[in-house]
Amino acid sequence: DNTVEQIVIRTVGAQLLTRRRLSRFTDFLVGLSDEFIRRTAFDEPEAETEVRFITTSFNNDRRDFILNPRSGVYRFVRVKFAGGFLGGDNDFYTMSASSQWYWQMLRGEVFALRVRAGYGDRFGQSEVVPIEDRYFAGGGNSVRGYENNSLGPKIVDETTGDFVPQGGNALLLTNLELRFDIPVLSRINFTGAAFFDGGNVWQDASDIKFSDFQLLKNSGDVDINDYRYSVGLGIRYNTPVGPIRLDYGVPLKTEEGASDNGRFHLSLGQIF
Repeated sequence: DNTVEQIVIRTVGAQLLTRRRLSRFTDFLVGLSDEFIRRTAFDEPEAETEVRFITTSFNNDRRDFILNPRSGVYRFVRVKFAGGFLGGDNDFYTMSASSQWYWQMLRGEVFALRVRAGYGDRFGQSEVVPIEDRYFAGGGNSVRGYENNSLGPKIVDETTGDFVPQGGNALLLTNLELRFDIPVLSRINFTGAAFFDGGNVWQDASDIKFSDFQLLKNSGDVDINDYRYSVGLGIRYNTPVGPIRLDYGVPLKTEEGASDNGRFHLSLGQIF
């Protein structure tokens, strides 16, 4: 999840990309990009910026099947550096890393685990990391049971009075999922899943506190820095291009006044 309804981003650019295969399972990529961005956010005047950046990524993929893995591991590290000696209108960097593990159980069930973290910051003449490069969390591809991109820092939209997500410079996600066959329905390609998700984004890594990770709290004690958890069940219809996924998640920690009802999420492909 990296889009917000109140924000419209239009990008035109070019990229030079080189890839080096380090082994059968490992790739290293470097790219040089120049992008022209038009950004409209929260009914403010349209802003135009030019961003020049270098991206590097290291990928190690040992999954048995990319679209619906049953065993193996996938890891990546990605770094984006914009501005500085490259020029352009924005000076910032982001770093993200993820590890995903898959274990097939004795009766064919699959236990899957993902841990993902990210951090970014501005430097030089920039005052903030551009909103399109911040981290967002909440929704069907991160922490199910919460609205899309609803977690972390927010501002009040003066036009509507609604709280609007702003994204953050620090991200942590954890997802546990047990995938299993459904009696009778598995014969026609339906399978099920049970999951436990966690995650949040913070304005800065210095805002993270140990107490944020408490599993349950009274709603009056929960704030935007609290790490959120959810549980739920899902059903998948497996196709040659990956599963069609319907999940129902129930949030375990909500702020006072926020809905603590469960939500359905419909997506194509496994969450990870």
